[in-house]
Amino acid sequence: MGRANRMLLRVASFGALGGFLFGYDLALIGGALLYMEEDLFLTELEIELIVGGAKFGAVFGTFIGGALMSCYGRRNAIVVDGLFYIVGPLLMAVSGSVLGLVVGRLVVGVGVGISAVVVPTYVAEMAPANSRGAMVTIYELMLCLGMLCASLMDFALKDWPGNWRWMVGVPALPAVLLLTTRWLLPESPRWLVHHGYMRKALAAIHSLRSDTRQSFLDSSCAEVEDELLELWSSVEMELEAMWTPHSSLPNPLSTCSVQWWNSFLVYFCGRDAHDDPEQPLRPSNVVDRRA
Repeated sequence: MGRANRMLLRVASFGALGGFLFGYDLALIGGALLYMEEDLFLTELEIELIVGGAKFGAVFGTFIGGALMSCYGRRNAIVVDGLFYIVGPLLMAVSGSVLGLVVGRLVVGVGVGISAVVVPTYVAEMAPANSRGAMVTIYELMLCLGMLCASLMDFALKDWPGNWRWMVGVPALPAVLLLTTRWLLPESPRWLVHHGYMRKALAAIHSLRSDTRQSFLDSSCAEVEDELLELWSSVEMELEAMWTPHSSLPNPLSTCSVQWWNSFLVYFCGRDAHDDPEQPLRPSNVVDRRA
């Protein structure tokens, strides 16, 4: 495996980890709530606050993630995301009150929102055009796998002393790996071009596309330079579309607004309890479709 392929594999692995934590942190509460209720004597309102805290936090996490990756780069945004994925579960694990659990879920939700915006963007910007769809799809598949693993882990820990605390605290361990992103992965070439770091962008593209170990200052293949020029042209057109009225290109702000409203309406309209991975699995949550 060449140098460039190893770097792309590393990018895909970190992207997969981000998707896995997204799904795991959302779904783990379904099993943990069964034991939280017995231990803390939760009311229905308190259960709703704990479950809904993550989704409420995710609303703000998307905006925080967008601001972080625009101002400080994709790698730094992923590192901050890792901090939320560590602090949130630990807050819940050591909490002895409903307030602590809600705050922990809010923190986790912010991490989920940041991950939903930053990680797919970073993976898509780093991947070559012929494998971009596959690499982003890995993120989505790992999200679903994370949900499945959360349920399996909840079942495995059900007989442990302080079981629900272990259930909510376990995802903090793999989240530590996200903190190493800053040192193990290159910055997104698109972000570097957007901020005028052309030489650093060329070096980043070189590490992703070329197997030669020579410095990009000594040798840079035509393919890498062509990609840099194409990237620069794309960034310039996007900036023009954002700030020029009646541009022929779609405005990114309007596109994001449509997606935001779509996500809002999905959750506002509600879903059946048995389709929601965050709801505890108990007979009262199963809808009898024969009625």
